[in-house]
Amino acid sequence: MKLVKGGKKGAENFDYHSYKEAFLNILKQFQKKSEPATENFHVAVIAWNIGNIKLQGVPGFEFLMETTKTSSGLTRKEWKLMQEMIEYRIKHFSDMPLFIRDIHNADDEENFTLEIIDMDEFINKGTQDLISDDFDDDFEDDDIDPEILLEQEGIINRDILIVTPTEEFLKFSGLERKESVYFIPEFYDFEMEYKSWLRKNFKSIFELEICELDEDMWPKKLTFTLFEKYFFVRRLEMGYDLVSEPIYKE
Repeated sequence: MKLVKGGKKGAENFDYHSYKEAFLNILKQFQKKSEPATENFHVAVIAWNIGNIKLQGVPGFEFLMETTKTSSGLTRKEWKLMQEMIEYRIKHFSDMPLFIRDIHNADDEENFTLEIIDMDEFINKGTQDLISDDFDDDFEDDDIDPEILLEQEGIINRDILIVTPTEEFLKFSGLERKESVYFIPEFYDFEMEYKSWLRKNFKSIFELEICELDEDMWPKKLTFTLFEKYFFVRRLEMGYDLVSEPIYKE
């Protein structure tokens, strides 16, 4: 199956298999013998797109790198790996200008599929919030501190994660259905970075969701597969605080 979106500038007429082979080439180049190639799918997708941004001179590259470093959920080891992948992608695949929006069947090295988009859609769906100063002609006052602006308007600099237990979890736990809300880093429209963060941090959410249960009822192993089975997760952007008092943490 081939998934293609976008297309005014070439995303509908390209050699899909060449992109998949190039992506696999990067994975295998940095694959450790003890790990499957799928281990670093999320790192490779981020590296592919950031390398592409650098190649094409998209405005806001340095800011994008800093944001990725602070909010992607990558460990130091993965950050170093991503930087190496970026350089390798630029050196060997500079003639492949399309972006990877998402990856499907990410646990299957043979049958995974890439969702490929062009520059226009990547900017519209992935970078407009991060580098809006370069594209918004209506913003005239460069002296306004964006942090002050956010504070004045009550916008919270967090994404919101709503976690709802599934029927499977309710049967397992015997608890009543209730939704939980978590504040997480901002990911804008970078879906792969959000998914990477969730895979790295799901255990903390899992443990909070089952904290009412006796520990002897806890699953022996808290896996991401089980997390997806027990909980439906929905991410929202740009929460608005209607209360003027500070927020306190316990």
